[in-house]
Amino acid sequence: MLRIGGLLPSLSLSIILLVPQTVRSHGGVGIEQDSCVERVGSSLIHFSAYQPEVSPTEEFCTSLPQVGSTILVFDLVDEVLRKRPAALRVVQTGDAAKPRLILDVPAQTYLNGVVNADITFDAPGQYEAIVTLENPYEQITFPFNVGPWSMQLIIAASFLVIGAIGSYFFFVGKKPKSAELKLVKG
Repeated sequence: MLRIGGLLPSLSLSIILLVPQTVRSHGGVGIEQDSCVERVGSSLIHFSAYQPEVSPTEEFCTSLPQVGSTILVFDLVDEVLRKRPAALRVVQTGDAAKPRLILDVPAQTYLNGVVNADITFDAPGQYEAIVTLENPYEQITFPFNVGPWSMQLIIAASFLVIGAIGSYFFFVGKKPKSAELKLVKG
């Protein structure tokens, strides 16, 4: 009989700790290294998405866990961006020949530096949030996935499957010598 004892909890903890930081969250890094930040010249825009019905306090950006009600927030980090009119569009991209427009917020000036919008995603898939700045005209695109098969889930599941298969072959491949039976003719 194979006795694993506390190995599975240890293995699970090791796998979780080995999962890249971007899978767990983008928090804890400086804004320059944040995968949710895009540059506009020397200025920065930070993108966050919230799904209060799924996880009231968690912040997402490249992968949203479920379809449904979502709050999109774009922080115009630098003062210079707050003086420029900004428009917001969200399109579903995926395999469609033409992107499907989901949200269209006309250009306006956001002196407080926060562009936000409530949106309901009705289908899983690939999306883009496009912030268009005027004077001068510039477009910044934030791609993200919505749905249960997000990249985070796929990576985490892959680590678990690889760990389970590796553990199986490691422990099953080692048979104790005392367990071997010898046939003896009598």
